[in-house]
Order: sequence, then C-alpha cells, then structure tokens
Amino acid sequence: MSTSFGTVIRGISQLPQMKVLTQSMEPAYRLGDLVSVSGGMQVKPTNGDDYVFGCTFHDGRTAKIVRRLAGETSQSWIVQQFNPRRTYRLAKSQWLGPFRVHACMRPRGRRIDPVSANGNELEFVPSSSG
Repeated sequence: MSTSFGTVIRGISQLPQMKVLTQSMEPAYRLGDLVSVSGGMQVKPTNGDDYVFGCTFHDGRTAKIVRRLAGETSQSWIVQQFNPRRTYRLAKSQWLGPFRVHACMRPRGRRIDPVSANGNELEFVPSSSG
C-alpha cells in the first residue's frame, strides 16, 4: 500500500497512528511524521526506546507526547526530549503509558509548519478502511 507518507509496512497500518505536531523530538521525529503505536495496550518499557504518553489535566485538556525512555522509578518515567535537549520526569499517577512507537512514516517533499496544539504534540489520525 502506498500513500503520500511512503510505503506502509503490512500490519503497521492497523495500529493507531498519530501525527507529530511539534519539533520537540527532532531529528528523530519531524513535523508531519506519522507514528504507529502499540494499539491501546501498555507494554513492558525498555530504556532507550521511544514511547507515547498521554495525560488529561484537571481542566479537561489532554496532552499526548512522544519521548525516549531514559529510566523509571516506582513513581515516575524518566524521559528525554531532543529539541531543546532535556531529561525530566513524568508522574506515573498522571501520565498514561507507555505505548511503544512501532514505526515512523515521513511525508516526502512537503514542508510542514509548526502548529499550536494547546500542549499536544501528537494528534490521532483516523484509520483508513481499505
């Protein structure tokens, strides 16, 4: 199957996909990239792998981010962001995840501008039937 995002690996197209909305993880993930994540199931995390984490704030806003796992404690995930480079903690009591990133599809020949997404770095892409 071929799309504007290149060739979709068989089976990957069945996983939930999210579109990258910010530059926080460049060069690993760029604006407009599609990441496929472990379909709604949490996995045993491995340091050095990339994961999606989600959070719903008290005011109802939600956030979804992709980060590299650097470690964990009983109460938090220790994650890395690439741009700007920093390492910080996500409280396990507030952040759902981790959901492993299985694949990244990069659009060809398109310039994508950053968008304001109210703290969201990812948005779900509706699955296509066919």
